[in-house]
Amino acid sequence: MEFLIKADLKTGRMAAFDRDIPISCMVRNELNHERKSHELVYSIPDKHPIQPRPFPPGKWRITEPRERTDPYLAPFYIPSDAYQMLPVWEVENGLYKAPTDSFTRDCAYGLHYSTSRSTQGCIKILDREHLLFLADTISDLLRAGNEIYIEVNS
Repeated sequence: MEFLIKADLKTGRMAAFDRDIPISCMVRNELNHERKSHELVYSIPDKHPIQPRPFPPGKWRITEPRERTDPYLAPFYIPSDAYQMLPVWEVENGLYKAPTDSFTRDCAYGLHYSTSRSTQGCIKILDREHLLFLADTISDLLRAGNEIYIEVNS
C-alpha cells in the first residue's frame, strides 16, 4: 500500500497520517542575506560548495528513520530520495565569492526536529512529539511492506 504525506512550505503545514503538523523550511543563504560568507555549505554527496535551498518540490520516497544523537538532527532523521541541482560556488580564502556555471547534485533532504531556527534545506518538524510519532508510524508502515512518499509544494 502507498501512503502520501503532503507538505506545504508556504503555509508551514504538513498533513501526515490524519495529523496536521507544523513545519518550517527556512534556509540561510545569499538570497535572504542570512548566511555569512564564511559559513560554507557543501553538496551531498559530491562536497562542492553550494548555497542551501529549501526542500525541492515534487513527490519523493521516504525511507527508514535513522536514530541520531547530533543535537541538530536528534532524536531521528527521516530521509527521502529528494535531490536538486544547485550551482557550484567559487570559494576564495574560505569565503563564498560567486556562483559558477557548474551545477552539482545535492541530496540528503529529509525530515527532522531541531532547536535551530533554520535548516540546510530539510523540512523541520517544529514539535519533537510530532517527529517521534512520524518516526514510529513510518517505521511500522515500512516494516509491513508499504511505500511512503512525501509530496512537497513550495
